[in-house]
Amino acid sequence: MRWIWLCAVFLVFVNLHKTNGDDLNKGLFFMERGEVYATTDTWNIQIPVNTKIFTTALADVISNLDGYVQKLKRSGLETIADWVAGQPEYSKIRVGSLLLKHKIGDIFSAIKHLITKRQIENEYPLHFNWTDVDEINQKLQSHALNGTTEILNLMGDGLTIYNATNNLLNLLETEVYSQLQLATDIVENLKENSHNPAGRSRKVRQVSDQTEASDKAMISYRKAFDFLEAEITSLTQAYKLSTLGKLDPFFLPTSILVKILNQIGAARGLLFSEIEIGQESTLQNFYNLAKVSVFSGTDSSDLVLDVKFPVVDDRSRFTVFEPVPWPARLNAKGLFFKINPEADLIAVDQERKQYFLMSFSEFCNCQNSTIKVCHLQKPIRREDDEPSCLLRLLKNDDKDIDNLCNVVTMKTFKTQIIKLTPFSDYIYAVPSDTKLDKTCETKAQAREISDSISGSGTLYVPSSCTVRVDGYLLLGSNNSTVFFEIEQIFREIPMPRPRRKGLMAKSLVNLVSTTPVSSTP
Repeated sequence: MRWIWLCAVFLVFVNLHKTNGDDLNKGLFFMERGEVYATTDTWNIQIPVNTKIFTTALADVISNLDGYVQKLKRSGLETIADWVAGQPEYSKIRVGSLLLKHKIGDIFSAIKHLITKRQIENEYPLHFNWTDVDEINQKLQSHALNGTTEILNLMGDGLTIYNATNNLLNLLETEVYSQLQLATDIVENLKENSHNPAGRSRKVRQVSDQTEASDKAMISYRKAFDFLEAEITSLTQAYKLSTLGKLDPFFLPTSILVKILNQIGAARGLLFSEIEIGQESTLQNFYNLAKVSVFSGTDSSDLVLDVKFPVVDDRSRFTVFEPVPWPARLNAKGLFFKINPEADLIAVDQERKQYFLMSFSEFCNCQNSTIKVCHLQKPIRREDDEPSCLLRLLKNDDKDIDNLCNVVTMKTFKTQIIKLTPFSDYIYAVPSDTKLDKTCETKAQAREISDSISGSGTLYVPSSCTVRVDGYLLLGSNNSTVFFEIEQIFREIPMPRPRRKGLMAKSLVNLVSTTPVSSTP
């Protein structure tokens, strides 16, 4: 919550367009609302998740545990076998494994209600014509079909949860067999030394040691079970997030994500480019922007996650401005004018040659991340093809303004005064010369304030001063250099880290394609 609050304050304090007296003579002025990435293209990754590896691993744990007890009995160690079977750890593992199996089953009973409601489709029409996207698309399709990509190789060489569990059990089995052989030797020695008190005492101590070793074996089984329990719990939590359209690193580990982003970003300056891969904020940005749909696979134990994320790069980076109508003097005869904007917001590229118009609601619907990502449902316009009043004014170009803009002339208007931030000057518009009623602690401070104002402009009120004008009470504030100190503070705030998962989570992704969804304009 603290980070979200800081982001909100950051937007207000840092992303406001600076104004001056000249800006206020256009009939409106602009406030900068931050940067966005504009995209209509979406990359898709389909992730099959085979939950059978969990149920198989659970069955192996129980099978090995029961086999251990049976081998003890077949070796004539019924007492030790009964002691093992009577241990709390033994029943906990058996009952716990059954509960975990039911937990996996609950996923599929819940997903049955979602399968028919979801469809894999591209939500937004493609307006960009990027040939290199098509080239990357073909490469990724070829890699996926041939199974030769680094991603698939990594997944093929990766340690699966099934293999991890069996490796633990194989090590455990070796230890158990050595303990079993020791117990057999002890029994034989007990028989041979049944009439020797010293020998019996020594062998009893050995049996006690063997019982302790069996107890340690149960602890090892418990560790294997705890490992599976943690992974299955992570699976269910990740599944719940996916039903809400969110992506959990459990399904797409960061190591696999890096491989995918390197492939996509190699040929172009994408947002998730190779240069930025080492930055946690970039990876977290991906998980924030990803949209997930959940489906049932071809096998009853399979899930399919359809993950979409926007294709964005520096060419799709736009700055958003909010136009604010503001009265300005038209001529010496006392007439005024203001311009009613054609839209709530205008977003322009870095060269100010391309733009698109937005409403406040569309801006709010953009996906929040380090930089907002807006999925456009309207094409981006070029100023040469479709001139815009707002873009012309933003570029300080008054060519053909009368025809492009909705200009409203006025004989008079009510005094308007606003203060954009606690650290900015006041912005005013008055219909005639207006005297200011100043009250300051010192005469020096009072001299910093004009005796009167006219037309439109900015007014600085020092701290310890107040100004009364046409019903407004203007309170003084510290110098606006505080603004830059606050901006520096925000630059030092670290991005939140993604939630980490177990190492074995890497094995859950059997990536069959990294193919972007294509669509036609």
